[in-house]
Amino acid sequence: LENDVLFMGIDNAAGWRCCEVTLEDYLGYGTYRFVTRGRVDLLDPNIVFGLFIWEYVSCYDSSVMWWNPPNEFDIEFSRWGNPNALPAQFVAQPYDWPGNLSRFDIPDVPEAARITSEFDWQDDRMVCRAWLGDAPDPTPATLLHEWTYTGPHLPRPGQARVHLNFWLKDGSAPQDGQPASVIVEDFQFTPPTPPKPDCPADLTGNGIVDGGDLGI
Repeated sequence: LENDVLFMGIDNAAGWRCCEVTLEDYLGYGTYRFVTRGRVDLLDPNIVFGLFIWEYVSCYDSSVMWWNPPNEFDIEFSRWGNPNALPAQFVAQPYDWPGNLSRFDIPDVPEAARITSEFDWQDDRMVCRAWLGDAPDPTPATLLHEWTYTGPHLPRPGQARVHLNFWLKDGSAPQDGQPASVIVEDFQFTPPTPPKPDCPADLTGNGIVDGGDLGI
C-alpha cells in the first residue's frame, strides 16, 4: 500500500508468487465499488485478477458446494488460459451453474487503463456494472456491461468479506513468462438506504406531512 493505492503483483522470485488481500470487517448488503488502474484487458491469459466477497467455511464437501456455502460473488478479469476469450466477468458461484456467469469485453482504448466496477448486493438480487474511467456513474459511452443476478446462489447474510487476489490459473506460469501488476486505486462501500418510516399521514410520499397531505 503506497500513496493511498494498493499495488498487487505477480513475480518470479525463486518461483512464481501471487498475492491476496482481505478486509477484516464483513460489510453485508450494500454497494461494493472498485476502481482499478492498469490494462486488465491485456493481462497474460493465465493471470486472474479477482474482486469479490467470500466467506471462510469449515468444509468444502462436494455434496454441499452446489449451493455456494462460501457466499462468493466475483468481479474477475481473466481470459482463463484462452487468449481469445473475453477478458472480464461477473459471476455467482458455482460458476458453472446455468445463468450464474456474465462475461463482457473491454475495448482496446487508452481509457481502459482505469475501470470502475461494482456490485450492489441486495436481499433478492445482485446488480452489477462496469465502466471506463472513475466517474461516479457511467454514461452510455463509458458503460462496459451491466447485469442483474437473481438466481438461486445469491449470497446470504453472513460473514462474506471483501477479497482481492491476483493469481495464476492452476498455478501455471504466465504464457509470456513475464511478471505483472495492477493497482487498486479506490474501494468504496455504500450501505443500503434505510427505508423511510411508515407514516400513514404522508399521503404524497415525500417523507413529510405538509400542505399537500392536508389538501388531499
